[in-house]
Amino acid sequence: MRVFGDDGFRDIFGKGFLSKKFLNFFFSNLNVFLKSAKIKKVIIGYDTRISYKKIISIILTNFNFSGDIEILDKPVPTPCVSYLSRKKINTFFIMITASHFDKKFNGFKFFYKGKKLTKKYEKDILKSKIIKKKEETNKRIKVRYIKDYYLYENYLNNNFKNERSTKNILLDFAYGSASSMIGNIKFFKNIDKIKYSYNYNNINFKCGSNFFEKNLENKKYNRYDYVIAFDGDADRAVFYKRQYGIIESEKMCIIFAKFLKSKSVISTNISSPDLKNYLNDNQIKCYQTQVGDRNITELQKKKLSKIGFETSGHYSFNNYMDGIFAAGLFIDILKKNEDLINKTLSIKFRYKLHKLNFNEKKIQLLKKIKFNKYKYLKVLVRKSIWSNIFRIYFFYLKNNQAQFSKLLSQVKKLLK
Repeated sequence: MRVFGDDGFRDIFGKGFLSKKFLNFFFSNLNVFLKSAKIKKVIIGYDTRISYKKIISIILTNFNFSGDIEILDKPVPTPCVSYLSRKKINTFFIMITASHFDKKFNGFKFFYKGKKLTKKYEKDILKSKIIKKKEETNKRIKVRYIKDYYLYENYLNNNFKNERSTKNILLDFAYGSASSMIGNIKFFKNIDKIKYSYNYNNINFKCGSNFFEKNLENKKYNRYDYVIAFDGDADRAVFYKRQYGIIESEKMCIIFAKFLKSKSVISTNISSPDLKNYLNDNQIKCYQTQVGDRNITELQKKKLSKIGFETSGHYSFNNYMDGIFAAGLFIDILKKNEDLINKTLSIKFRYKLHKLNFNEKKIQLLKKIKFNKYKYLKVLVRKSIWSNIFRIYFFYLKNNQAQFSKLLSQVKKLLK
C-alpha cells in the first residue's frame, strides 16, 4: 500500500487514507516513531477545512508520548509551518491540509529538522511496531494553543514593506489559510483582496489558483493590471497581467532569478525546453529533477540556488515553497523594476505544451510510437501522484502545429 505521495497524503475525509480506521493506524505508528526518535514536541497547523477539528481529535487520541503538543490557534498557510520548522529544529510539525483540493478532502504534510520528511522517515513511520497492549494515556502530555505564526508574519514584514504600488493589483485568497493573516502582513494592506471571508466550508470554492483561468473572464478580476491567486494553503501562487494573460511559471522563474541575481535555477523535467535554452544563453545554470517540491528543495539546497520552482505555481526561495513570499517578491519587483517583468514577458517561447491523461493499463501501447524520431517534439510520461493515471507531456515547436495535431490524433486513437 502506497501511503505517501511526494509529500504527505490526502483523501476525501472519512474515506481511504482519511478514514478513522486508517488515521488511527497511522498516528499510532507515528506515536511510536516520535518516541523512538526521542522527539519532545509536536506542533500542529491546519487550513480552513472544518474537518481539521475531528482530525486533531484523532491525533490526540493516538498520542501518548511524554512530549508536548502545541496547536496553532488559527488557520495558517503551509509556508508558515515550513518556516517554523526551520526555527524549531527538534520539533515535529504536522500540517493538516489538502492544498488545492476541494473542501471534501483533507490530508497532511509533515516537517522535521527544518524540511519535509525524508523517504526514510516515511518508511520508518509505516514500519513502526505498535504495542498491541493498549497503553494508558500518559498524563504528562501537555496540549496548548500557541501564536507562533507571528514569527512567519514578522519574516514577511521584514522582507516586504507596506508601500502602495502604482499598479492596480488584486489578490485572490481562495478562502484559504492565508486569509487569516490579512491583518498582520503589511504588503496585503495596500492591494485589493477577494475570496478571503472563509467559513471553514468554502476553501478553493470556485476561486484561487484552480479556478483562475475561468475567473479572469469576470470583470471583478480582469479590470486589474495584475492578479495573483493562491491555493488553499498558499504554497502556490499564479500570476496574471492584463493584456498578456496568465504568466507562464517558466517566465516567473526567469523574473525571480534575474531580480535575485541567482546563478542557477532548479526546475523539474516537465518544464518547457524554452526555459533551459534561455537560461543557458544567459549564463544561468538550470538543474532539473523529478516532479515534487521535496525534490526541488533538496536540490536547491545542494546547488545553493536562490530560486526553484514547479510548473504548477510553486516557487521556492529559502528551500521551501511559499506562495505568499512569491506574491510579495513579485509586487516588490513591480515597484522597483517593472521593466524586468515586461522584458521577460516579451520573450518568445518556441515550444507549446499539450498534456494527455490515459489509463495505466495502456502504457505498453505507447511503445508502439517512436516519439524520438520526431525532431520537433519532446515527450515525457509520468504517473500521477494522487490517482491511477499516467500523463504524457508533449512539448512541440509551435511552427509544427499541423504535424503535431496529426500525431496527437494517432495517439488518442491508440489509447482510446
